[in-house]
Amino acid sequence: MTKPLHTITLALAQEATSDPPVATPGPNNSSQSSSRNRGRVDHPIASALDAFLTAVDDFRDALRVAVPAVAKQRASEVEAAIKRLSKHEQTDGDGSSTKIVAISVRAGRDLLEVARDIERLYDSKTIDVISKILYLGLFSAYDSFMGALLKSIYIRKPVLFKAIKREIALDELLEYEDVAAIKADMLEKEIDSFRRESYVDQFAALETKFGLRTLRAFDEWSVFVELGQRRNVIAHNDGCVSQQYLAICDRERVVFDVRPKLKDSLTLEPKYMFDAALVLSKVGFMLAHTLWRKVLEDEVEIAQKSMNDVIYRALLRKRWRTAATFGQFGLTEPMRRGLSDVLWRIRIVNSAIGLKHAGVPEESMQLLDGHDWSACLREFKLANAVLRGDSQRAVELMLSIGERGELVDEMAYHDWPLFHNFRETTEFQEAYEKIYGTPFLAKATEEAKARAKELQVTASHELAVSEDLGKAVPGLSGGSAIEATKIDGAKDP
Repeated sequence: MTKPLHTITLALAQEATSDPPVATPGPNNSSQSSSRNRGRVDHPIASALDAFLTAVDDFRDALRVAVPAVAKQRASEVEAAIKRLSKHEQTDGDGSSTKIVAISVRAGRDLLEVARDIERLYDSKTIDVISKILYLGLFSAYDSFMGALLKSIYIRKPVLFKAIKREIALDELLEYEDVAAIKADMLEKEIDSFRRESYVDQFAALETKFGLRTLRAFDEWSVFVELGQRRNVIAHNDGCVSQQYLAICDRERVVFDVRPKLKDSLTLEPKYMFDAALVLSKVGFMLAHTLWRKVLEDEVEIAQKSMNDVIYRALLRKRWRTAATFGQFGLTEPMRRGLSDVLWRIRIVNSAIGLKHAGVPEESMQLLDGHDWSACLREFKLANAVLRGDSQRAVELMLSIGERGELVDEMAYHDWPLFHNFRETTEFQEAYEKIYGTPFLAKATEEAKARAKELQVTASHELAVSEDLGKAVPGLSGGSAIEATKIDGAKDP
């Protein structure tokens, strides 16, 4: 007998606005200093975005460490195999050539082992495997973020539950404890259905659901589409180009340097993956703040503070391109609504900092030149002087501001990336000592010691784990596989 089905429109049985707030887990700040948490916004959307951007940072760091380490280990193994093979070489009588000779049974056995090792190394695609794992992990973080973002939006605006319509058997319905449990389960199912759609269809669904027309109208849209399609062929076709990959890329007007052909193998070069991290970061940032402002119009002020906080923390991590990219989006007209003059100028300055250190100082100057700074706070005039390299004017303004201004205090001179290079100058250090009566380097050293103690505990634990791994897996002992080497462009490539 067919089970009776009931179509449930959630929140009809319970007044939407009467729901208690749902706690959303945030980052663990127990070991972080207060200076690094200043300005953090406590909001589920902010927490979801922060967790995603942290995961992207982890991806960058893992890529920067893992690929060189694996390459180094592979090179070491190749060198060892060649060295073993050379022991069996003999030179002809005239010295014109060499040949491999097994002079004993033991030598023959060793030769066979070396031959098998060389064959394995020749066929090995360890770097390719590591790259694919990391790339899929990046998209896993993005998918998780999308779920957290949608859940946060529904929780903050419960009236949206009324649009969820799903069929459920009566006997299953009776198993729920209350309406809140039904709503939570139905929301999970709604989000799962959403995430099973292609990324293109997800954007189309968001536009329809929230009445947005230009969600896909950003410069990197076609790049984002190709990234997602490459993720699909890597996950489901071992990186081999499919007809679907080509059709969707063509439909979304993806521009290739060289258009791949059907059944070509797609690679994951380090630059491509670092660029992918930047694009996905921007997509997540834009989605969070666009939907936040569209759906939760009464939360514009907190959304603005959160945006400035994210840009600032990108600068703290020396993610210059990320900060510049976020800042440029934050300076668009739709993102300016409800922003005070002070917060607006802070966003301009921090965007200019990102542009300058990202290697485009001329764009940084153009951004500053587009605004009048004559009648603003001294801190903004100080920022202009520092960014323009006018050390004399910067020192005058530091002394004028004194120990504490409207925006700048002693901590700001240590933390604010505005002073990233200026801190190293004699002019800055002399001015700092005049203001606070303490040498800047002495104060900075005290902070470094405090943070080093925090890191020591974490590093000791990680080292112990890596040593256990080295003992458990042949070939990883001695630490050679976990030595990190640098890739060019270490800071936000």
